[in-house]
Amino acid sequence: MSNEYSFKEQPFKASSEFGEEESEFDPETFGAELTYSEWKEGMRGSTPWSSKRRIWGHSSPPLFVDKVEGESVSCSCPVHGTAFVRWVQSSLNQVLGLRLPVTGIMNAAMRSALRRFQQQRGLRANGIAGSETRRALVEAKKSEKGQTGDLTDPAEYAELLAEVSDNGKADAFVADKNGKKYFDSFPQLGNLKVQRITILKPPNFENLMDLMLASNQKNFVIDAHGNPNGLTMPLASATRISATKTALFILTGIEYIQSLIRTAKESDTFWERASGMDLERWRRIVEVMHSKTWQQMMAGWPKITPKVSTVDAAKRIVQARLNSLVDSLFPGKVANKQDRVNRLINKMLRLQAQGIREIQFRACNIGKDSNSLYEFRKFFGADHLCAPDVRSGMGPLRRFDISRGAVDRLARNRRTQVFSMPSGRLAILINVLNHEFEAFCAADAQAAVNEWIATHIMAHSTYRRGAFPIHFLQTQPPAFPLDNDYAAHIKCRSSFWESVIRKSEKHQQEIEDYDEREENWAVKEQENEKYGEYIGQLSEEEFEEGGTIPVLSLDKLKIDGLPEITLTLGDSGQYQGFFRKPPSSYNGSVKLSGRVQIEKAGTRRNYDYDLDRSQWPLGKVWGNVAIGGAISSSSASFSSVKRDGVFTTSTWIGYKPYLVRRLVIKVILALKNGKRFGAKVVVELIDLAGFLSIVDPKEKVRPGWQTHLQFLASVRKVFHGNAREPQFIGPFNWILYRHRNVEPLFKFCTPDEERLQAKPKHCNPAQQAAEERLRLYKILYDKGEWLEIGHALAGIEGSPKQEPNKNQSVPIPIRPELIVTWSGDLGSALQRYIQHFWLATDKHGNPIDKNDPLDLNYYLVREASRSDLIGDIDGINIGSAYDSSRSLADNLNAYYSKKSLRRFHEFIANSKNAKGIAELPLEPGKKPPKLSRQARQTIAIHTHGYLKYFWVTGALYHGTEPAKRKRVDDIMRVDSKLLPLSAEIQQVADYFGRFLEDGLALEQKQGIQPELEEFDSFLNELGK
Repeated sequence: MSNEYSFKEQPFKASSEFGEEESEFDPETFGAELTYSEWKEGMRGSTPWSSKRRIWGHSSPPLFVDKVEGESVSCSCPVHGTAFVRWVQSSLNQVLGLRLPVTGIMNAAMRSALRRFQQQRGLRANGIAGSETRRALVEAKKSEKGQTGDLTDPAEYAELLAEVSDNGKADAFVADKNGKKYFDSFPQLGNLKVQRITILKPPNFENLMDLMLASNQKNFVIDAHGNPNGLTMPLASATRISATKTALFILTGIEYIQSLIRTAKESDTFWERASGMDLERWRRIVEVMHSKTWQQMMAGWPKITPKVSTVDAAKRIVQARLNSLVDSLFPGKVANKQDRVNRLINKMLRLQAQGIREIQFRACNIGKDSNSLYEFRKFFGADHLCAPDVRSGMGPLRRFDISRGAVDRLARNRRTQVFSMPSGRLAILINVLNHEFEAFCAADAQAAVNEWIATHIMAHSTYRRGAFPIHFLQTQPPAFPLDNDYAAHIKCRSSFWESVIRKSEKHQQEIEDYDEREENWAVKEQENEKYGEYIGQLSEEEFEEGGTIPVLSLDKLKIDGLPEITLTLGDSGQYQGFFRKPPSSYNGSVKLSGRVQIEKAGTRRNYDYDLDRSQWPLGKVWGNVAIGGAISSSSASFSSVKRDGVFTTSTWIGYKPYLVRRLVIKVILALKNGKRFGAKVVVELIDLAGFLSIVDPKEKVRPGWQTHLQFLASVRKVFHGNAREPQFIGPFNWILYRHRNVEPLFKFCTPDEERLQAKPKHCNPAQQAAEERLRLYKILYDKGEWLEIGHALAGIEGSPKQEPNKNQSVPIPIRPELIVTWSGDLGSALQRYIQHFWLATDKHGNPIDKNDPLDLNYYLVREASRSDLIGDIDGINIGSAYDSSRSLADNLNAYYSKKSLRRFHEFIANSKNAKGIAELPLEPGKKPPKLSRQARQTIAIHTHGYLKYFWVTGALYHGTEPAKRKRVDDIMRVDSKLLPLSAEIQQVADYFGRFLEDGLALEQKQGIQPELEEFDSFLNELGK
């Protein structure tokens, strides 16, 4: 779900938005059906208001109440209970000097008094006795009595809590049936005991709110998917925005601003307008919406508080901001956006009025961010809210056994936890793979299982015997609900604790606001009607005359779980980088590092604090990752820039594992004078899609005389058989004779050509940049494998179907498709080994340096790497079915869409000689598949055949020493049937044979991922 908030401005209409027929949400009157006469009788000494009905009820009663009398009016919304309301009423009477009837019934007069008290204490004036208001009442009563000391839970409030307590009973809302099965068996979580379990369907936050409102409990357990920013479920059915801390902050912020607007409207009298107090109230609303809190929570939120000189100008700015906030929660063409937001706010206020005592989230990583805990607790109005700061798992056991042998086998895995219980051992292994886990358990006896559950999950549970559901936190080792490590990773926020630290935070906020006003005092006031044009947008204006501007120089990007990416500045002015493997988790951070530079007349220099701070005062930097495709959410963090201009900023993103192939990031730096500038970063996965995005457009505009096959050869020559490796141009042109005269798609400019005064056309910077970019895709990523695309293209071109030796005179190479693929790679490794032997030994063939061993495996891994061999067998497979009447993109997509998942089986089937006889047969009936002896001999013969040309021409000899020449001859010797005999040739054949057998075995598992191989072998052992 997307957490990308955009702030699109919308025009403000005073007549419809602030007129008598206003359609807005009023928390004070929701659910109440009151007449004008009832309001008038219940409120004395008030300012007149309209009696017209509105969508959400009536206009608000006056906020300031001096004396109250009359009949009480019940509220249909959920309330705390008679005892609690009596306590609130008596507390308001004591603190405000009122005479509210202490009836225990929540009425309009009490709500008005509550709003008055809240405004005096700097709280949201919403008329709801939430946890913050309750705590403020306790503090105010203590002040009235002259009490001092640390802020603790007073005895009278403890009694009150005990009176409305529900003895730890809770309702649970779970993501799926696994959560339901767990709480059915183990209903105790901490001090809460689950009474009812409901699967959250549909899985969105609004439905969760509905279920909580329908419950009669004050405690809740919520099992859902999450990340440090909040929940990953959508906020409502009509939006893809997730229920994160930012989304909840927006909802509570809109409600707070609406309450300030109501207060300003209620005070809109002749005397207020004459004294200018109405303008001051609206200025205050504008200031609130541009405070540090809003700027820190909202990426891209305006940093400068607009100067307003009229009430209408302030209204336009406030409404434009509110429209932007509504659009950010329901982006796109969604009907009735404002009504949907009002409905969410309505439910939020009802939840806050419900007096929630405790919420226990079991959602991954929410506890990592204390701000997320704070926003969720504040949104629900809960006294206590907790969540884990690590990943949380809940589900069934994949395998469960009661036997000593099963425990012994399970204990062999180093990740297995073995517990010694009075009745025997219990072993449990949890393997976490991306967003899923597998759990295996074995015990010596059933009694040991019961003892372990009572010790680590829940005492006195409903479990009796057999397999059981499991819940754990992903620590090292995993922690279970009754473990000490489990409790250590549950992070909480409490209304009592927050009331202490909020005083310090508020004081710090006042200091920061003062500093901000000092910095901005000289900023020129712009015309009011132009504000909407710039809100939430980067300024496009030139910073200074003379062309001097700040620029961002970005150098490194780090995606969680992947190697660091080096960024380069492209010709288009954007930074680019590449990664070779997609991230495999469901979320992670993207960290960018760089520095601020000053550019003038095309020359850049580093930022100088003493020289530049007056003109370019540095502020905050952040990066917004574009949402779309595999990227589901983005939440930027604001980072400070150091005095020398260096910075590092991070953005938390959610994504689909293994599917991210492109990230677009807009890095923004805000100056303290209100101006901003930025840079764009694009990082791409080196995969087939990126490769084809370069070559396919070129093929579509190729010359009319060029065939599809000739175009393929031109692409292949960018990787193999070009001027970068002049020693291979001749061999490739001989082996792939048909296309010897085809020019590379992008030619390499040699150093000699670069030195010429009249440089060739292909030496221009654009051509060289295109050649270098395409060569970045030499090794591609495809469905968990890396492959050398140049080898695949050479294999296609060398296939007999493409007639690579067409019109070639003798000598004609034998089996060109093997020479340019796997036999060439294997033979090259042995060739390099022989060369090393010649240089690293004396004339008798003995090593000169004993620390320099002759290791053939080293050269096999280097010259015939896995990516090389994957490309080789793909080339054989694609070449056997290649349609030369279709484009390269069509042929590659046809293979890599499905067939590449069984590339090893395809390769065995396509490995045939000129007579169509299989060359690499498998042993019949073997599982996993095994190559036959004939297949290994074939590998040895073709490797020997590749080297034979170099041997008979003397190219394998690098001197005249007889002992060394004999060693080379021994490597190349054959028996009477011309079968290679040397151990070196056999070692090469075994290397390729193992590569094929491993791939065949993996494919036979039908969908089992490579990382599960270890677990499958473990399962096989358990089944013995």
